[in-house]
Amino acid sequence: MIDALYILGNGSQCWNQELKYSLRSLDKYCPDVVNVYIAGICPDFIDKYKVIWCDIQDVSNPRFNHWWKVSNTFKKHPEMSKEVVLMYDDIFFTKKTELTTYPYYYSGILKAVNKENRYHLAKEKSHRFLNSIGESVLDFENHCPIRYNRYKFRKMEDIFNGLKDDLVGLSVRSVYANMFANRKEMVQQKDLKIRQPVVNLEQVIENRNCFSISADMFYGEVYEWLKKEFPERSKYEK
Repeated sequence: MIDALYILGNGSQCWNQELKYSLRSLDKYCPDVVNVYIAGICPDFIDKYKVIWCDIQDVSNPRFNHWWKVSNTFKKHPEMSKEVVLMYDDIFFTKKTELTTYPYYYSGILKAVNKENRYHLAKEKSHRFLNSIGESVLDFENHCPIRYNRYKFRKMEDIFNGLKDDLVGLSVRSVYANMFANRKEMVQQKDLKIRQPVVNLEQVIENRNCFSISADMFYGEVYEWLKKEFPERSKYEK
């Protein structure tokens, strides 16, 4: 059994509908999840008696913010399961999925495809850092869940504490997985984040246990599919 942690920002251009359907998909397809924690804002439709809300505000750049929210949730809630699956509000499950043994999906080698983009520069910087300490340099930035061991995650504190004001920072997921994930649990798979309109969503997500979307792709075929697939409220809603 495992707990799930959602880290949320200061708002959603889709009025948090992504989170609503992500939770419905989690409720329907992930039977081994015990508790759901939400770090950040807590939308009005959430039943605060059914989730554990952590009021942790955004800080600094996205990479450090990721570290900050996860790390502080772990500190504030020592009762969490030893391993926690990190979720984003734009991840939707498509079939029954055991998160306790969820693989570490990677897409290839960490590299900066666009050196004008801080996200890509963080991947390049992470590559250099991991290489300097003798670790593998795989890219675990896929838009899918990732399992964090709370105790191993805390071992990265010295690495990330000094990056609060770093405009580039390091990629938390990739640093963690390359340092601590079991090699036997790593699976190479192309990222599946929908960034442009699709003609046949069912065909695009076929054989995937989940998919994600960019915010401007939520309404349209994706939204219609979500309403059809998850019409019932989850246990986390009022």
